[in-house]
Amino acid sequence: MNHKEKWNKLLSEEDYQKKYIFSDSKEERCEPIEYADSGWRDYCVLVRQDKIIKQFIGDFKDKIVVEIGCGDGRMTEFFAKDFKNVYAIDISRTVIKKGKERLKEYSNIEWFESNGSNFPECQVDLIFSYTVFQHCRKEMIEANLKAMDKILSVNGIAKIQVRGKPISQDKWYSGDWYTPGELRETVTRYGYNCYSIWHDPHERRYLWTWLT
Repeated sequence: MNHKEKWNKLLSEEDYQKKYIFSDSKEERCEPIEYADSGWRDYCVLVRQDKIIKQFIGDFKDKIVVEIGCGDGRMTEFFAKDFKNVYAIDISRTVIKKGKERLKEYSNIEWFESNGSNFPECQVDLIFSYTVFQHCRKEMIEANLKAMDKILSVNGIAKIQVRGKPISQDKWYSGDWYTPGELRETVTRYGYNCYSIWHDPHERRYLWTWLT
C-alpha cells in the first residue's frame, strides 16, 4: 500500500479529524465547534497576523492562495473568507470528498488531488502548508518545492512548515527532518530566496520558512 492509499484508508475512519487532522492539539475532545475554532485560531496566528505575508501580498481580498495538505478544510474555510480564490490540495481523494461536502457553500474553493508532483495551472500569491511536510520524506518535499516554483507569482510568497527535530519512532508517516541550515540549502537549490527561517522554541518539530 503506497502513501496515498494509506492516507485514503486512515481518513476514511469515523474519528479521522481527531486522530489525523486535529492530532497536534492537546485538547481531548474534537466536537464540530471546537474543530472549526481550531482552524480559525491557527489561521489567525499563522496567516492573518503574519507580518511577512502581509508585507509581500498586502490585502488578501483580491489574492489567490494554494493550501498544500488541506485535509477536509479545517483552515481552508477561513482562507476562503479572506481570499479571492483558494486552491485546496491534498494527497487523499477521500478527505477531499469530505471537504467538498463540509464546505459546499464556498464557491471560491477549487479542490485538487495531488501528491505534490503537479499543481493546478495557475499563478498564486501565497502558498501555505502546515503539519503536512512533517509526515513526508525529503523526496516528496522536494517534489513539492519544484512544483511550487512553477505557480508562485513573482511578487508572491510561500510559507511552509517542515519537521525540525528527529522523529521518536520511525513510522511510515513520520517524515524526514531538517536543520535550519539544511532547509536553507535545500530551498536555495530549488531556486528560492529564503526570506526567513524560524524554529519554534516551544515545539521544535515546527520549522518554518518563508520563500520568495
